[in-house]
Amino acid sequence: MAPGFMMAPMSAWVPFFGLDEVRKVPRPRSWSQDGQDAESDSGSSSSDELGTQLEAVYDEVTCEVVLWLLGAMICGIGGCSRPSAGGNRKLGTKMGSPPVAKLSVAGVPFDKCKFLKDGTELHARHTSYLKVFGMSISASVLYMPSQAELAVGEDVTNPKVPKALEVHYMRGLSADQLRWVTRDSIAGNGFAGSMIDSGVQEFNLLYPDVACGDSLCLTYNTPDKTAEGSVTLSKNGIALGSIFGNKLSEAIYSVWFGDYVWFKQIKDDLLGMNGRPN
Repeated sequence: MAPGFMMAPMSAWVPFFGLDEVRKVPRPRSWSQDGQDAESDSGSSSSDELGTQLEAVYDEVTCEVVLWLLGAMICGIGGCSRPSAGGNRKLGTKMGSPPVAKLSVAGVPFDKCKFLKDGTELHARHTSYLKVFGMSISASVLYMPSQAELAVGEDVTNPKVPKALEVHYMRGLSADQLRWVTRDSIAGNGFAGSMIDSGVQEFNLLYPDVACGDSLCLTYNTPDKTAEGSVTLSKNGIALGSIFGNKLSEAIYSVWFGDYVWFKQIKDDLLGMNGRPN
């Protein structure tokens, strides 16, 4: 298991990854070693040896299928920063602003800073590159004001702090998988009630399917005197929609920065706990 990787209970993974279907794959009867399908005594030794070899190959292939499912279908949610086709303006950058400097995470280019609609400047604070079972899963960057405290998850989920989280996906995920992880994580972090439930349901409708190379960006604008803060989800620089609510924003960002997270490595990386510089 990869360092810093926290896995949900296996019972939760079965319906998500279809592992029950993998386990149902029957072994060919000719591989059986229970004696009922044994060949005649002549050549039984070579037959048993062949059966053992085939059994080993079957187990290896089944293991590879399971590992691929785990690596390819789970992921830290979110996304960011490969330039979108057609020159679409990225959410949070001001129209007419000069191109900002780039940083690279696992070969993926990200902006070094972003500007919110009200002109607030956010800086790349920490980065994360996630690999599971040797497979690249995602690269991500957390943006916050340079002076904002950043030591624990609550520093990020704080509704008084503007921020943006971008995650570039190196494996495809369906919208339903993203919704499932979001609901599970928010519930696991203790957020409940009719307002939270309806807000999460509204937010989950924004999720698109993502393919390898896509990015999602989650941006939070702090509340003003007349309205609560807003969380906007974008795909490849194009805004998909926004939801409003300070408490709801805490719930959504708890998916990555709460006590209950699917990938502890991402949380620790983005909090700067794994030795990555600001």
